[in-house]
Amino acid sequence: MSLAVMMCELPKKTAGTVVSKFMKFRHMNEQGVAKFVHFERAVVPLYWPKTLDLALEAVKVFNLNETNNAAWIGVANRVEKTASKQVPEAWSHYPMHHHLGCLYSHLRLWNNVKRDNLESMIVLESDGAFLASVDVLDFQNIIDNAPKDFDVIFLKDFRKCPGHFVKQFKSTAIGQNTTLMDARRGSPNMIYMYKMNKKCGFAGFESYIISSKGVDKIRAFVAKRGGMDMVDAFVGNYLCKAKRPNHVIDCYTASTIKIDREEMGGYLPDWYGDERIEKSVDSHVIEHFDNNFTAFNLEACARPGNRYAGFIPVAYTEHEPDTVCACASDKISKSLNACEASLGLPLIPTRAGVRAHVEMSAASAS
Repeated sequence: MSLAVMMCELPKKTAGTVVSKFMKFRHMNEQGVAKFVHFERAVVPLYWPKTLDLALEAVKVFNLNETNNAAWIGVANRVEKTASKQVPEAWSHYPMHHHLGCLYSHLRLWNNVKRDNLESMIVLESDGAFLASVDVLDFQNIIDNAPKDFDVIFLKDFRKCPGHFVKQFKSTAIGQNTTLMDARRGSPNMIYMYKMNKKCGFAGFESYIISSKGVDKIRAFVAKRGGMDMVDAFVGNYLCKAKRPNHVIDCYTASTIKIDREEMGGYLPDWYGDERIEKSVDSHVIEHFDNNFTAFNLEACARPGNRYAGFIPVAYTEHEPDTVCACASDKISKSLNACEASLGLPLIPTRAGVRAHVEMSAASAS
């Protein structure tokens, strides 16, 4: 296991918490912890030229040139050619400089996965240890229980359905998970894992696990696409959402908080939430509901007390109907009935197509 903590606003507090937990409960000394816990500097564009070298290091794997301007990831290369080497005016205001710094900081950490030949890395932003919904002592436990295809596992809690339920297993930090904020604390005994490919409006990249093959997939996609923008939204709202075989990465989330049955889509077994049982949902069941958005919604609609809003995705283009790039806007989603079996999903991103779906839903309701 390799744990990277991105030092920014709360480095001393985060560092002290992470190191002391392993020393106290895993009986390690500082030298032992230092072998797998690394504290990294964050890229802060407002400080450029200070930390500009880190930004350049972050994007050195990409072939950036004048024809491929890569609007976001190419900023550092363009700044490096200027006399002042300071962040451009357009990027000097919040939140733009914050988002740009986050992008470079995470890209740089992903380079370390390949440099150090790691199978996976846990990444914590400066407040990540406190905003996660799992204790640092459970990180290896989550990796050990992760599906083999995982590329990214988010360590935050979702009170609404992020995707299909996958499995539940015992925490290895029982009685020791004292660093979790009360608002993030769920079961003291269990970890719940879900797919993370049906979460709309995703934001926040403070704590996650990324695999080496996940880094490869993201790099390849970014190189082909010619860039990326806000790293959390780009990964969570774009790369994680797609139907096989066109999906980019396989995303999951792990949390001590069990999402209410009434908020979940897809199939849920009778043993869901029973803390006496450690078990996984059959992969064929997950795949069926994962690839059939209508079935995923209808399963929830048939559940007593259902409060699930439904997943209404939009295809990337009308020529690629099996690739999901986003969720429908709130206005469109609220005009449609996710429990309608004849609702064709994903929506085709043409004005005529969206209007047709809206008109069909309105006609059904009248």
